[in-house]
Amino acid sequence: MAGVRFFAETGGIDTLPVMMRRRAAGQNTIVVNPAAEPAPDQAPHANAKIVEMKGRADRIYAVVDMTSTNKDILRGKRGVMLTNNRTTVVIQDELVLTAPGEILWTVYTPAEVEILSGAKVAKLTVGDKALKCQIGGFGKAKFAAEKVENSDLTRLFIKAEVKDRLRLSVAAKVIGEGDDFDAKLYEVAPISTWGEN
Repeated sequence: MAGVRFFAETGGIDTLPVMMRRRAAGQNTIVVNPAAEPAPDQAPHANAKIVEMKGRADRIYAVVDMTSTNKDILRGKRGVMLTNNRTTVVIQDELVLTAPGEILWTVYTPAEVEILSGAKVAKLTVGDKALKCQIGGFGKAKFAAEKVENSDLTRLFIKAEVKDRLRLSVAAKVIGEGDDFDAKLYEVAPISTWGEN
């Protein structure tokens, strides 16, 4: 975004532990009840199909069926949308679990990370560019961050207990000169409504 790579995937970084490079959490995704290493944290042979994809001048999105990625997911979708005249990216997960469990949402970033607004906002800074990431939807969700050993990466994550259902969004936008940093980036709406209007 804005010519800056704010997020990284861990697969090609040889200095990182092998399991960190191979597990789903290292690929910037969400997992449910992640098993301890060396067990996989998602079903390794899952087939997560794109089930919807639409675009227009001001908005474009795609939806993936995540149900097969984990035995603890009864139904699951991940939507990724560029909205607000394609200036804001939204990653939204909607899950129905088979039983109460724990979710772990993870991204890795080379940016400097600052947690703000009661841990509902993370500010990522690379050089003179700043990216605002804002949680929406799931009241218990909060950002946390930790440096990754033997790398210049920081792990930005959300870990939360879920009773049975989850709708969690993270919206991100590069904050330019004149932008209101405190403005809400995205009003959470079901993925099923993204194609309306």
